[in-house]
Amino acid sequence: MDEKELTNVVISNDTEGFTQEDYLHIPGYATVMEEYTGEADLPEKIVYNNTPILDQGSEWACSVFWITKAENEADWFDSKTQLDAMKIWKEAIANGIIPDGGKNGWSMSGALKLMKDLGYIQWYYFCNTSSEVRLALSKKHMCYTGARYIRWHQTGVSHMLTPDKDANAGHLFALTGIDHEKYHHPNSWTSGRGDKGFFYTPFGLQKWLYSIVAIIDKKNVSPEVVIDSQDSEKMVKMNIRNGKLPNEALLKLHAVLMVMRAFYDEFDNDRAIQKALQLWIVRSVHWPLTKRRFLKMIFVAMNWRTSREELIPDLAIEQGIIKSKVWLDEPVKRYHASLMIARALRFSGKIE
Repeated sequence: MDEKELTNVVISNDTEGFTQEDYLHIPGYATVMEEYTGEADLPEKIVYNNTPILDQGSEWACSVFWITKAENEADWFDSKTQLDAMKIWKEAIANGIIPDGGKNGWSMSGALKLMKDLGYIQWYYFCNTSSEVRLALSKKHMCYTGARYIRWHQTGVSHMLTPDKDANAGHLFALTGIDHEKYHHPNSWTSGRGDKGFFYTPFGLQKWLYSIVAIIDKKNVSPEVVIDSQDSEKMVKMNIRNGKLPNEALLKLHAVLMVMRAFYDEFDNDRAIQKALQLWIVRSVHWPLTKRRFLKMIFVAMNWRTSREELIPDLAIEQGIIKSKVWLDEPVKRYHASLMIARALRFSGKIE
């Protein structure tokens, strides 16, 4: 009756280094930012092109060049610092980080880990839809992707991604713009190629791309998002939840187990359910669970009483358990449930 390890996770044909564990554990960008975005309309067109188009030359260095281009665009707004992609690439080879001396290129996941270890990026999250990409770019969080089965010469001529299942030439690139129908990608072979260095992917061709990753720059990250990430990891270490499938809606049964582990130190599932029913934390364990219902469970578990149930969301905001009342009646996601528990434990002095 514990959280099951679900296996029906869609993984792209070419993950460029991402593992099944990555897909099971890394939250989606929209999930992470949900509490901080509201429901405001986003611009139809967002394009960043404030820094020079890079040139990887004859090096198989697109992995590092494109994440560097993304970083340079993000940094331009604050410090206008420009990283040297070739220097980063050569030093990583010299230090044995990139295998085979870089002769066979490198992966998305490898370059992301390198830039995180070097202190340039805070973290990264998957974007599965154009809406998530638009949200990320609206917050100056550049994106990163790639593709393999593409005719690259024709793409350079037409300026549009040209898929071909018989082609086999992997390439990684940044995603620094979006409009009403397509993504904008700066290439890594000077501004003389493509449309002044750019080519484009219509939304309908996204299936030909690798995973799209939004990069949270170290200089452009909200302290609250950093705390949320730490809290989520803390809940896994405390065995409140297993950290998997953070974007999925939380089942009420699993919500009961999480609450009883967190607030009653009860890790036996059968006893946890019986005690939750006896304490009227829930009346059953089988109904769909919204964020509003989950808040009520936390308040009852913590013995925080109020004569008016409708006041719970306002009290929860005052106590820092939620950030706003947006989406209270939508299914609560696993990621958000773990954050709400962590914040309640912190408010009560049980964790730092």
